[in-house]
Amino acid sequence: MHQRLLNTKFFPPARPPSEIERPRLHALLNMGLRGAATLVSAPAGYGKSVLISGWLFGPHAPSHPAAWLALEEADDDPGRFLRYFVAALRQHESTFCSDLFAALQAEQLPPDEILRTTLINALLELPSPRILVLDDVQHLQDQRILDILTAILSQHPTNLHLILITREDPPLPLARLRAHGLLNEIRAADLRFSLAESRAFLHALGLDLGDADVARLTERTEGWPAGLQLAGLSLQGHTNPRAFVESLSGTHRFILAYLTEEALKTQAADVQEFLLLTAMLHQLSGDLCVALTGRKDSAELLERLVRANLFIIPLDDGGHWYRYHHLFGELLHHQLRRTYPERIVALHQRASAWHAAHDLPALAIEHSLAAADYPQVVELLEAHHWWLINQGYARSMERWMQRLPAEWHASSPRTSLGFAWAALLRGRFEQIEPYVAVAQAMITQSAADQPMLRANMLALHANLAQMRGQVAEALALAEEARSLAPVGDLRLSALIALAMGAAQRQTGAFASAIAHLQRAIQTGQQIGDHVTAMLAVAHLALLTLQSGQLHFFVRIAEDALAQTAALETAPFMVGAVHIALAQVYYEWGRLEAARETLQRGIHLATLSGHTASLAYGKIHLARFQQGAGDLAAAAQNLGEAEALLAQGVPGWVRSDWLVGKVALLVAQQRLDEAAACLRSSGIAADAPVSQQSERLHLAWLRWMVASQHPDGLSLAERICAAAEQGQRHGSLIHALILGAQAGGGTAWLERARQLGASEGYQRSFVDDRLVLTTPSPGALVEPLSEREIEVLRLLAAGYSYTQIAAQLVVSVNTVRYHIKGLYSKLGVNKQVQAIERARALGYV
Repeated sequence: MHQRLLNTKFFPPARPPSEIERPRLHALLNMGLRGAATLVSAPAGYGKSVLISGWLFGPHAPSHPAAWLALEEADDDPGRFLRYFVAALRQHESTFCSDLFAALQAEQLPPDEILRTTLINALLELPSPRILVLDDVQHLQDQRILDILTAILSQHPTNLHLILITREDPPLPLARLRAHGLLNEIRAADLRFSLAESRAFLHALGLDLGDADVARLTERTEGWPAGLQLAGLSLQGHTNPRAFVESLSGTHRFILAYLTEEALKTQAADVQEFLLLTAMLHQLSGDLCVALTGRKDSAELLERLVRANLFIIPLDDGGHWYRYHHLFGELLHHQLRRTYPERIVALHQRASAWHAAHDLPALAIEHSLAAADYPQVVELLEAHHWWLINQGYARSMERWMQRLPAEWHASSPRTSLGFAWAALLRGRFEQIEPYVAVAQAMITQSAADQPMLRANMLALHANLAQMRGQVAEALALAEEARSLAPVGDLRLSALIALAMGAAQRQTGAFASAIAHLQRAIQTGQQIGDHVTAMLAVAHLALLTLQSGQLHFFVRIAEDALAQTAALETAPFMVGAVHIALAQVYYEWGRLEAARETLQRGIHLATLSGHTASLAYGKIHLARFQQGAGDLAAAAQNLGEAEALLAQGVPGWVRSDWLVGKVALLVAQQRLDEAAACLRSSGIAADAPVSQQSERLHLAWLRWMVASQHPDGLSLAERICAAAEQGQRHGSLIHALILGAQAGGGTAWLERARQLGASEGYQRSFVDDRLVLTTPSPGALVEPLSEREIEVLRLLAAGYSYTQIAAQLVVSVNTVRYHIKGLYSKLGVNKQVQAIERARALGYV
């Protein structure tokens, strides 16, 4: 008796109105036709069938005829499956396997060898290539069916390309096909909607959301098409789309219902229990799941769940670590709270113990906090706080402190000091004293560790004092800490050396400061305390930029950055070192390297959350932008830096900002505002010049030059005398350049050039010459234009034609045009003659 076939099984799903074009995936599908098969494997709701249907019947459709077979549980029978398999191929070739098809229709199933041979020979004889789509292949579990498909794939009849759509990888020779380049694969990561695709998809649903809402919705659903569709359905007619997007989670009723029906409830009871008991984990491994569930087969079960595409995502190539899809994880956690509320605390405690035993203290702390196991939190922080700081967890420590009840803050002096150090390093100065007070009270009661704890606290106070500019106090505290520090405590030794070096930098004792800072760098690198080492490098940068030792600093900085390049977590101060290094590259005229290094520094500072580094970066980005003539961008970055100052930064960062602000106001010819800004510093123009006030006095001098103030030359002389006495040649060069414009003339400028030649100074001769001496009338038949003066300055600074073009954002031909014009006006025909003539006239 012939079996009646359901024709609906041969039709692909209708293209939904909300379907969007996905040309990148269509191209991948077309490229894969050269192989034996394409595997489209992803969990429920990823749009697998819709993708293939849209490709076969869309604008990027292949030229080959395609047949479709939608499988279901009942098809896991060899006879039934083969009937439909052959019938599907007969849609475009009515004579295909006629004899075999007749036998199958009569429910006669030939021996396996005959089945395989007949099918493969018939496929080889097809008049043209065909595509056969098998949808929902996960229903096929019968070994005879799998053996037949394996034979077809292994023989690879070139006239057939199989497309296997499945929620889990079938037990077919995928690895062998992959190794021979015969398998094309599209997985969940490929099927996730990009931001642009999400926007188009939501628009097709009749939704017109803002970019921020689309981005947030894509992030929350991880580009999961079903999640986006269900969220989109909920958003239709919603009065407050943004609020809905922000609140979207796995517990939303549509997503919950879908996932519950399609994923969780289809699992066996023991698998459901496993999923719930591991729901609170951010990452899963076999060993960790054994610790939580007691299931010895946890690793095998995780692999099985991956193959089943149960919203579990591998995190490494070795198959050791996984995570749940965020929405699915939230659903599981919600179900856990409903199903096993009494087990949650114990689960978190087991997770904490496992992470602590495997040197993962941050995750151990998170689980202990979730379990409200505060004694364990304190114990973990005591043991690991400095390691955590070095691994970039200073921000996390601040968050943990906020979650730890106040009464537990006073349970351990080491923990209190750890929180204080984290606050100090993040610039949260106002948070330090309460922790220090708690630690002080407990230290007096702790006879055993009193010297070490007291030395630690003194080192903390010394570093805080130097950050606040309280130099004498910082030195005294550091000396006392050194007298109490236990011999061999290298971490404490490095912190004390850092405090001493940073304080002595501010007194102008550069030789001693360099020795202490180098000791902090070397000791920090020796013990893996890269935070202390980077802080020392940052202070060395400030020192050497003032002293003009540019090559020395670059050697130290590049070596320190190389030391940290291989670290998994870069020290939070590494951004400041990049920013300082960018300033030297900028001074040397290596503008592209300067921009890249500065942007890298700002990026790292942003990621680390280190306010001082970020403000520092924006201040110097403004300087670069001002040098390029983009005053609007410079003003914006200085404004952003000013907002960061309120969050707590060392005094030198505030001074840097004020100096940058004055330079911008002078460039904008807002001289009254520049004077008011200078007066707000508390440093008067006629005050004695010191190492600490020097940069502000230089800012005063810049203002005087622009204002043509009669006291400009006098101030320049005082700055030069103080800088020369302190061997601060970097400051001296800047004072000489500005002093030349205040009346010192070309002799001052020439001395600046001589001082700066060995260290490669270039850019200061362009940027600091903001106010030019006006040539006497009649000196030139025709005055130079502003652009010609800019070109002349850059020529005098040693720039090539190409570099000048890049700096002024013009073509090289335009530069040649301006140079020809200024040669004519200056009455010269060589570059050397032009620069000499310009100097004589006061242009450079």
